[in-house]
Amino acid sequence: MKRLSRPWLTASSATGPVSARRFGLALAACGLLASACVGTVGENPAAPATPRRNPPPRRNKPGSPSTPGGGNDPGNMGPGNTGPGNMGGSGPGAAPIVAGRVSLRRLTRTQFNNTVRDLLGFEGEHGAGFPEDEDASGFRANTSVPVSAAQVDKYEEAADRLGAKVAGEAADRLAPCLAPRQEADCATDFVRGFGKRAFRRPLSDEEVARYKTVFDAGRKADNTYAAGVGLAVAAILQSPNFLYLPELGEGAAAAAGVPLSGYEMAARLSYFLTDSMPDAELFAAAEGNRLRSTDDVIAHAKRLLASPRARDVSINFFKQWLEIEAIASMDKDTKAYPAFSPALREAMAAEINAFIGHVFGAEGGKLGPIMTANYGFVQGPLAELYGTPGTGRVDQPAGQRAGLMTLPGVMALYAHPDQSAPVSRGYLISDKFLCDTPPPAPNDIDVTVPKPDPNRTTRERFSAHRENPACKSCHELMDPYGLTFENFDGIGRWRDREGNKAVDATYDTPRFGMVKNAVELMGKLAASKDVANCFARQWFRLAFGRMDIAGDKPTIDHAQAAFEKGGLAIPDLVTAIASSPAFRHRVAR
Repeated sequence: MKRLSRPWLTASSATGPVSARRFGLALAACGLLASACVGTVGENPAAPATPRRNPPPRRNKPGSPSTPGGGNDPGNMGPGNTGPGNMGGSGPGAAPIVAGRVSLRRLTRTQFNNTVRDLLGFEGEHGAGFPEDEDASGFRANTSVPVSAAQVDKYEEAADRLGAKVAGEAADRLAPCLAPRQEADCATDFVRGFGKRAFRRPLSDEEVARYKTVFDAGRKADNTYAAGVGLAVAAILQSPNFLYLPELGEGAAAAAGVPLSGYEMAARLSYFLTDSMPDAELFAAAEGNRLRSTDDVIAHAKRLLASPRARDVSINFFKQWLEIEAIASMDKDTKAYPAFSPALREAMAAEINAFIGHVFGAEGGKLGPIMTANYGFVQGPLAELYGTPGTGRVDQPAGQRAGLMTLPGVMALYAHPDQSAPVSRGYLISDKFLCDTPPPAPNDIDVTVPKPDPNRTTRERFSAHRENPACKSCHELMDPYGLTFENFDGIGRWRDREGNKAVDATYDTPRFGMVKNAVELMGKLAASKDVANCFARQWFRLAFGRMDIAGDKPTIDHAQAAFEKGGLAIPDLVTAIASSPAFRHRVAR
């Protein structure tokens, strides 16, 4: 299929196709779609989302930047606090009538790839050339508009490639037409049906006519039906209606705000739980107006959560939450750790995926095993690190491992290239599990990591953090948790001794008092209501693509109650969020 200049395309409103100037004006039209907002529809300007702060650097690779942390601000309501929106008495059976701010989101790279897969049947990293996704809540969510000119070019290039691929090998599959004399009707039917799936809503007659004009131009230029189909696909994939998830709502405002339309609800539910476009059942429910009631949404949420794609989303939740995606670029000092290799790093990453996938399968998605299970999934060089002859699922010696946090890959990632890192590990516990984010270090503080010393343990070398008045307040919040993990060296291997001395992993922690080691700490965290609340907040942030604020507390409390009632089963927590009024409405303007 030839690449055409496309002068017949016109930028119109939010529902129009792409522009004459390589789609740039189409994204400008998306600014109209967002009305006067900057990234958020119905946003309360007095309560902005909170950016993430930087934790102490993990320093796995010399010269690498600090790793982003979780973020907290006065508007984020921690455990035991009350906010102005708290309605009280909200249990898992009665969700509070509170609206959630609705962000105007652009597809992430993963969502773009998955949507292309489900829309066109093409597997692959189709968005590989796109800029990094935005991350203001601990999870990927592109909520800034407009995009840069460079991004516009990348979207156009991807759409052109996909359109050409359709013209070359998939036109008959996507837009079958047996009788050439009926091509015009076939093209119209294709535009209407394909456009509905791509835009996740029915097209207007005007839109159908416009994209039919695009088809006609491609058909005429290359003199083939397939070329017309390919060019129409390329145009549709560049539209803001495909690249964005507008949620304008429909009908009169209710107590919970403006209800999302059936198609908007189908898209929101699907991208939350599967990171892709709605499936046929969700489209049918939207068309039949069967996504209005709480029971309708719960039924579809449970159906989607049982799918393999939802399991992939859950795995990615943990990888984003704990920032363990960075394991792919983790490096170590091979003088300190000669056993470290790319093969070991790959085995560590594979074990993390296998562990989380197993918990969401065999363990019913319970938080308990995520926090406390004493088994791992061994392959390749991990067997030597664990000191076990087995492969596959292998139970570890009692008292050594406790869940995801103590897997070698996580412990290695939260360590320095040549030694363990109690500060980073402690920050991880405080920020991610307790939603208690320490502030960044003052600019004039020396953060040089003490060198390993066979005659001094890490605990001894890092004691200055807790003795220096300028550092004490923060490090007393982090270090005690991190020091309980001192039985794990810089590549996550178990150790009883460090250098010439025995390891002492006992410490008096801020929340749980004296704890003897990481296994005991993880058990206390697993039983903590503060952790359950923080975990509910993390899933809320993923679902809404933003940080929580005070007014979100009733929704989070309701989700936490459902989570605890179900024995800390993550599917119950996710279903409670997805079926809440806040998820199903936008704030009335």
